[in-house]
Amino acid sequence: ELDDPKLKRLTFWPNQLLMCFYIFELVCRMSYFRRRFLCGAPSLVAWNVLDMIVVIGGVFDLWITPLIPHPSKQVQIFMKGLRMLRVFRIMRILRVLLEADLSWTENSKFQTFMGMVIGLNALLMGLETDIDWPGWAYVEMILLTIYVFELVVLLKRHGLYFLSCSNPDIGWNVLDATIVVSSVLDSWVVPFLNLLARCMADGPNSHKDQSQLDLGQAMMMMRMARLMRILRLAKLVK
Repeated sequence: ELDDPKLKRLTFWPNQLLMCFYIFELVCRMSYFRRRFLCGAPSLVAWNVLDMIVVIGGVFDLWITPLIPHPSKQVQIFMKGLRMLRVFRIMRILRVLLEADLSWTENSKFQTFMGMVIGLNALLMGLETDIDWPGWAYVEMILLTIYVFELVVLLKRHGLYFLSCSNPDIGWNVLDATIVVSSVLDSWVVPFLNLLARCMADGPNSHKDQSQLDLGQAMMMMRMARLMRILRLAKLVK
């Protein structure tokens, strides 16, 4: 929707339904926690405040700002900023991961699953060079999500020991973290910054070429680092 305003009509009703759900959830949580919602444990209050900011920003973006007939340029920039607040909803997934019981990821079945994912990823990277299909980008996003989930699980389980020099798997862990972080930068962070730059410009297509982040060889090296995922199979077999 941010990248292509033509999709705004298509996403109108899904956005309305999701906003109603977020408001309902927020009201239920406020009713359940009462005073503790804003006066409880610091970690709980921090997540609650973030939820409130995101929901209030969504209400202004979807329901209040459309009522303004001829917004000024400053108001338009403010409206775009409110729209970008929706991205912070992804932080709630991180909260769930931090609070959930993920002990099931320690068994051999999960490790086998990760080995299959890595093998499939290597096969797909070979097919991408021979078959021109626009769906490869979505497949890559799904695989990257799995890798990010695994890295978050490992960091939650081991903490700082994950990258400690006393860890016998420090070499493999640094390799895993480097590949995943570089892929996140290439696939998620840089496109998001480019999108943010275009949204904060005069229009979605104005100065598009100038707003692109030109990282050149650095981004190419990040893409090449994905080929090293196949080395993780040796870690799983070890």
